[in-house]
Amino acid sequence: MPTPLRLPNTPASSAPGPKKTIAVSLPPGLIHLPGRHNLSTSTVHNLSHLGRAASARDIFEACCKSNDTAHHRIDPSHLSFFAAINASPVIPWHLPVGIKPSLPWHKAFLLVQISLCPAGATPSNITAGARKALAIEKRTVFNHLAVVLRCAADLFGCRADAVGLAATLWLLRCLMSSVWDEPAKELLQVTGVGPKKAEALVAAGVRTTRHFAELDSSHIERLLKRQPPFGEALRRTMAQFPRLTLALRQCGWQRPIRRGTQTAIVEAILNMENECTPRWRGRVLRLVLWGSTTDDEKNLAFFWRGSIVDITKSRNKEQDNSQGLIVRFAVEAAAGQSLTCSLACEEVAGTLVKCAVALV
Repeated sequence: MPTPLRLPNTPASSAPGPKKTIAVSLPPGLIHLPGRHNLSTSTVHNLSHLGRAASARDIFEACCKSNDTAHHRIDPSHLSFFAAINASPVIPWHLPVGIKPSLPWHKAFLLVQISLCPAGATPSNITAGARKALAIEKRTVFNHLAVVLRCAADLFGCRADAVGLAATLWLLRCLMSSVWDEPAKELLQVTGVGPKKAEALVAAGVRTTRHFAELDSSHIERLLKRQPPFGEALRRTMAQFPRLTLALRQCGWQRPIRRGTQTAIVEAILNMENECTPRWRGRVLRLVLWGSTTDDEKNLAFFWRGSIVDITKSRNKEQDNSQGLIVRFAVEAAAGQSLTCSLACEEVAGTLVKCAVALV
């Protein structure tokens, strides 16, 4: 049984009253999540209330409302700053009309969104000291929300909810990259590329980080109107950006476990165009792979976690960079359906690749 949460009971009178114990229970398939992610049971319980195929906004709001962010209160002197963020057109999600930023979850909800936008988008109605304090607090908020989002991803995986999982993993890539994972906007994750350089790249037809990583040094210097060795230095940086590839192949059908079902055996070949293991921003990158069938794209057929180092190990073992890492899994489906899989680095925007295979 989960550990009961002890919450104070506030009586109507001013006299002290007894404390009331409220037991927060989780479905059997989710009991392991609080311990696995070092989160409170109530936080996981609140996440479990998310509906099937929840939107990215609903998932993000639920994560910001986690009990573990309750101590991030809005300082009264910062109210106008957060009100300005909420009124800004640069953030995609706003508080409901008539609601003024005042609660702890409002702070996380707005602070994260404005942090994913270009630097010039942040309101200026705040002192330098307060801005520095918020920058320090932002790191704590980001680190905590990353844990909550990973927990939410596991929750949607347990539910076999492909839509909710994809939205959660998109949010996690945005958070860990400090940019919105969308074409053009994702270019801002590159060190040394600000809004003006990003605009120049987009004007030249370079809208993704992957496309940018494929340019040579002279091409970079020409687009950004810089002199050597700027292009070579940036090219070395971009060589660490993971350029993933994904292929699928069906290996046959398995004898059905129960009447009326068919199980296809599929192999996913995970690889990358990088010659060596990329360490974007010095990180050892995590991989996520998931898929769904065409009969109901809201149902998750498969979910796998790994590391980009696994691809390198498989290459070294086969002594062939074209082999990559093979992940074999079984999928309940019928002949004539197709399976669509997605592969991405959990922490890096612009890394999502997809592949589909017809099951015959």
